[in-house]
Amino acid sequence: MNWFAITHKKTGHAQVNLFGELGVGAPVEDFIAELRDAEFVDLRVDCPGGDAITGLKIHDDFQLRHVEANILGRCGSASLIATLAAKKISCIDSARLLIPQPAVFAFGNARCLREAADNLDPLAERFELIIACRTVRPIAAVRAWLSTDTFLSAQEALEAGLVAELAGWSGRRTSKP
Repeated sequence: MNWFAITHKKTGHAQVNLFGELGVGAPVEDFIAELRDAEFVDLRVDCPGGDAITGLKIHDDFQLRHVEANILGRCGSASLIATLAAKKISCIDSARLLIPQPAVFAFGNARCLREAADNLDPLAERFELIIACRTVRPIAAVRAWLSTDTFLSAQEALEAGLVAELAGWSGRRTSKP
């Protein structure tokens, strides 16, 4: 099972579902290739996270498109980083977001594992910048979030500036002032 599903609704528009662990079962290159020429992306997320490099590659690709995201449950780790490229982010009021320490999938001998571990520091710096830009918070505050995995409720994510709008099951909407 892939971690994504992409449906092309009409020319230039795609609906993207991220519901599995990013990077498991299919490479990110397959995801990007399947998006093709979609200029507008309706992103739906209920994802625990996944590989940090995959999340960053999706983030970078999404910056070239107009993406609007809806968080329908969990948005953790690498999926949060990917989602933060969206122009507008809303979430249901029962959503949970995870501000992560970056993690990568690694397999191999001691040299390969050391190399993977050494690559985590630059990934953490990218995570810090992405989150700081979205929340307009100082890097020191973002570093505090990243010093441990930080879980936020939908309301806390709204107050932090990670999402712009909450939507309850009743359809009631709350926006950040």
